[in-house]
Amino acid sequence: MTDSKDTASLVEDLKTTRDELKLKAHLFEMDMKNEWADLEKKWDGLDLNLDDASDAAKESAGNVGAAASLLIEELGRGYKKIKAAL
Repeated sequence: MTDSKDTASLVEDLKTTRDELKLKAHLFEMDMKNEWADLEKKWDGLDLNLDDASDAAKESAGNVGAAASLLIEELGRGYKKIKAAL
């Protein structure tokens, strides 16, 4: 997993993209609305994963951190797909 500064930067970039897309949500076609709903569920889980990684950092955060990294990557791909469709 990347270090915490890289992760924080990635999450901040995702948040910015998410906020921009949220403003354009009324333009989404139905398939993009479904994609958006799926991504929102994953976004909600991201905070939980990052909290778990932070709590487990003292022990072994490798698995939790890897899961958070995968979720960040998946959210990034999903947001890019929606942004390209707009």
